[in-house]
Amino acid sequence: PEVETAAARTRATQALTDYAVGAILMPMKAFQEFSVELRYDIEALSEVFSTGINAVCHRLTALPRGGNVPRFGYFRANAAGTIIEMLGLPGLAIPRYAAACPLWVLYRAQQSPETVIRQRALFPSGARFVFVARARNTGPTGFGKPRHYVTDMLATSEADAQRTVYAAETNAPVEEVGPSCRLCPRRNCLHRVEDPLAA
Repeated sequence: PEVETAAARTRATQALTDYAVGAILMPMKAFQEFSVELRYDIEALSEVFSTGINAVCHRLTALPRGGNVPRFGYFRANAAGTIIEMLGLPGLAIPRYAAACPLWVLYRAQQSPETVIRQRALFPSGARFVFVARARNTGPTGFGKPRHYVTDMLATSEADAQRTVYAAETNAPVEEVGPSCRLCPRRNCLHRVEDPLAA
């Protein structure tokens, strides 16, 4: 009853349908076991369950809490840079009504479609996350047809990432990022397009 408009009902129905399909294709017990065995490798899990990367990312966010299970967030962006889906993660500041930081690998991945790219991200708060992104074509293929890419990005804390295949080496670079220009205090950022809200 809280979903009042037809558009909201359509989106809610689609979200529930997507979850149900993921639950059928990737039963939780088997998915948990393979996730641990494959160290949460999204491409390997996609192959095991014959499903898309986006479905695997969704399923990873649904893993039961507790024990040594990493906690994941998920983002999907289109070629315009709009975040069209997000399942947040505690401690990860995300913009609700504006574009995210252009330094997120979420946007860089579209320069190398079908390739998984990892990023160690350091936020102004000191919080550290590991982002894993992969761009995929969502339109028809064939000669003369334009490619339309969306990017799926999995996010986890740097501590939780140690239990995954995406654990970063100690000498891997750490990139300074922010939530969005308006929320980021890094005034010396070369990619800033708006002044921060805080003086």
